[in-house]
Amino acid sequence: MLGRLQRQTDDLDLEASELAIRAVMHEVGGVLLAKLLNSDCGSSQAAVKCAAGHATTFVDYRSKEITTVVGQVEFRRAYYYCSACGQGVLPRDEALDLVGTSFSPGVRRLMARVGGKESFNEGRVDLEELAGIKVQTKAVERVAEGVGAALEALGQRERQMVINDREWFRSNR
Repeated sequence: MLGRLQRQTDDLDLEASELAIRAVMHEVGGVLLAKLLNSDCGSSQAAVKCAAGHATTFVDYRSKEITTVVGQVEFRRAYYYCSACGQGVLPRDEALDLVGTSFSPGVRRLMARVGGKESFNEGRVDLEELAGIKVQTKAVERVAEGVGAALEALGQRERQMVINDREWFRSNR
């Protein structure tokens, strides 16, 4: 039996096999993640408030396709409307950190990492080759620059807090 297995592996293309297995595992992971996300779409009976604190009205369920580290995943979530603000509310998008984006937090982290270390196009190529994640070059650029801007704003707030603390300390000596 060992001899027969050995003959079978002599013709084995290991790289092609491992990449094929990774692709299948991503598909399985995508199915599992979609089931997890869709297990609770939100309830039309839930009391949901908008950002201003107004009561909202359930409208219907909306689908959204997102790019995750395991592939494209579609999920349904409850959509509410605030007549006072004239704005829609998607609590699941807020809870999952998906407001205004179709990239999961994990994919955004990877995009920011490669976009901060190399050209955006090289980052896109590396994401596809190393993680099997297909995105546009412009998306890597936008995410990386957005994360960079957020980090800069955080740094400015921290610097301002230090300045304020110094001023308070000097005035209270």
